Amino acid sequence: ELFATQLADEEYSPAIAAGVRQITGAISQRPRDVTDLAVRFGSDKWGGRWYTPHYQKYFEPYREQAVKVLEIGIGGYDLPDAGGESLRMWKHYFRRGLIYGMDIYPKTGIHESRVQILQGDQGDEEALDSMARELGPFDIIIDDGSHISHHIIPSFNALFPHVKPGGIYVIEDLASAYWPGWGGDADPSAQYRTMDMIKDLLDDLHQSEQIRAGDDKRSMTELTVTGVHVHHNLAIIDKGLNTEQGAPEWLRGIDHASAYADK
Repeated sequence: ELFATQLADEEYSPAIAAGVRQITGAISQRPRDVTDLAVRFGSDKWGGRWYTPHYQKYFEPYREQAVKVLEIGIGGYDLPDAGGESLRMWKHYFRRGLIYGMDIYPKTGIHESRVQILQGDQGDEEALDSMARELGPFDIIIDDGSHISHHIIPSFNALFPHVKPGGIYVIEDLASAYWPGWGGDADPSAQYRTMDMIKDLLDDLHQSEQIRAGDDKRSMTELTVTGVHVHHNLAIIDKGLNTEQGAPEWLRGIDHASAYADK
């Protein structure tokens, strides 16, 4: 207001106008990327974990849209007013978005506009499905919950159907799939189960190339997974219609390997 008054009362000055532009631009400029916001709000998605550059790449097309974002895991363990750093980061990144945070503990002390707090068990498929039917569909779902396979897999099974076509499902902290104390290789029947699920999604993505009976029905993920992007400790799964045409039948039937083995 002071600069505006000066410009109104005094003769126009290009130097003053340029200064006003720089100051107002600095005040109003949106943060450049997710990393800036992670640092600002103290999210652990940058520092120790290095997820924000990947999020910047995959989330930028959604930035100005009125998205619905669900993140499983609010942080702060059982303290009712602790955590929520990443929710605040998403709120300021998606400036037109609605942000939902779900945690197994009651987070009664975290209240902000455009941020809704939910309490629930991510291993309860029925409850997750009911919640998503009420509040979804979602554009982006991020699993930053317990990081235990027998929670991650039910969450994906229940919630991926409630991701909008063109949306994204994220699973963080994949390293826990290899750790005995987190349900990894301590139990041979559960060894690397989260990673096995992600590897299975690669097969689902290529369902049109597989040789199988004509009446063999495609699964939900075979029909709707359109991309699987894996980075260190992070999986990003695209939702859409997996209807790209596969190779022709005659090409699949050629015994190409034997032909080369004879040479």
